[in-house]
Amino acid sequence: MNQVYLSLGSNIDNREQYLKSAIRYLRNDNNIFVEKISSVYETSPVSKVKQSDFLNLVLKVSTKYDSMELLDQIHIIEKRLNRKRVLRWGPRTIDMDILYFNVDCLVSDVLQIPHKEIENRLFVMVPLLEICENDFYKKKQLVECVSKLKDTKQKIKKWS
Repeated sequence: MNQVYLSLGSNIDNREQYLKSAIRYLRNDNNIFVEKISSVYETSPVSKVKQSDFLNLVLKVSTKYDSMELLDQIHIIEKRLNRKRVLRWGPRTIDMDILYFNVDCLVSDVLQIPHKEIENRLFVMVPLLEICENDFYKKKQLVECVSKLKDTKQKIKKWS
């Protein structure tokens, strides 16, 4: 089984419902097993595109899929949840990203593992730290990055 961390975010309409629906689709896939779910965080957008705040969370899953198969499944779920890729870093019903896939490193035209923006995104780092295992190979580095990012203009708070 492959160990994977996924980031989910939504900032259109019923943000919480889109997150729940994405998790439900993942759980309904016989090749994906949701193991841990972080708290939900409300976060400011990081792009210059004017848009609403996001709700974000991170999942730990195990899967029988390889990384490209998992990416295909994520794209299917995003499409089911009306994800439109109109404006780069623009508003979206759901955004799902593979953060880590085992300890693999991969760079292709469609996928980079680890995700290239992890260390620049407080909305990824905080929930990731919340659920990552004590032996997660990057934990110390993640803690250092969160400390640096808290000095930026990115806003994050637990959402209830």
